[in-house]
Amino acid sequence: TYVRTHAKTSNIATSFGYIDSLANFWWLVAVFLSVILVKYIPVHYLFLMIIPTSLVAILFVRKLPDGLTASKLTKEARLSVFGSYSSFFKTIISWSRKVRELAVLMFFAGVVAIVGEFFIPIYAYTQHQSLWKVILLVGFATFPSLFSSTLGVIADKYKRTIFWACGISAVLLFTLAFVS
Repeated sequence: TYVRTHAKTSNIATSFGYIDSLANFWWLVAVFLSVILVKYIPVHYLFLMIIPTSLVAILFVRKLPDGLTASKLTKEARLSVFGSYSSFFKTIISWSRKVRELAVLMFFAGVVAIVGEFFIPIYAYTQHQSLWKVILLVGFATFPSLFSSTLGVIADKYKRTIFWACGISAVLLFTLAFVS
């Protein structure tokens, strides 16, 4: 919502792509550092790195200009969790048909991403693969997201590209089910 609010209408996909590419670049840096460090440091200690990186993220977020403030929310959304969910669902109901279709598409794209980035590495680990190979697998699954910025530029320029790219990606990922 923050990016959508502050991006130019003609550059929305580019803006999302840039943020996705940047975030996943640093995620891959962490993944490849983990491949090296996991040989010398137990995994549970590596998770402690979340603390300083979260603090750095907080510093960056604090420098962003304000987005939607509490004063702009309805009274019910400010007062309770139920009110927040109520406001959320009212917003979804108010969306146009095309926006709802996009939300469904994003949901299924998210499911595919979770399978590739979460469940496949867990499955590999349960098949007695070494931890560094599982980490490497996560890196390979995340690598295509480095091109999100470029794909965002293409999506802003050619509107139907998103549909075909998601469809082709889904077919390719579906074929993984038949490969040992």
